[in-house]
Amino acid sequence: MGDVRKVDFPPNSFDAVLCLDLIEHLEKKEGRELIDKMEKWARKKVIIYTPNGFVLHEDLKRNPLQEHKSGWTTEELGSLDFKVYGMFGWKALREKSVKTKYRPTLLWELISALTQKITRRYPKHSYALLAIKETNES
Repeated sequence: MGDVRKVDFPPNSFDAVLCLDLIEHLEKKEGRELIDKMEKWARKKVIIYTPNGFVLHEDLKRNPLQEHKSGWTTEELGSLDFKVYGMFGWKALREKSVKTKYRPTLLWELISALTQKITRRYPKHSYALLAIKETNES
């Protein structure tokens, strides 16, 4: 098992650097340091996928590394010059575990999927965020 905080590559090593469901597992300062490193490694773009805001993980008995230590918002990622899109539909329809809050599940999954059309453009209201930053050579 590796520690992403200790990984390093030369500048412009990759066309794109992809970070999926990772930065929320780091303290805010560590997450920001990782974003800075990713921007150096990427020739064209950095892509981050993370929950919208802080999402508490309560059952960590099986894997304590799943603990969320920070939450990232549209405003924070936007202030770092990322273009931010909403993902996974309207946040209010989902529990912390990503499952829909309401039953019947199939109906509410469909409703959530329909809300994706809106939350993609209004990421503040989405369950998750997709942030894309074009780097120097784009």
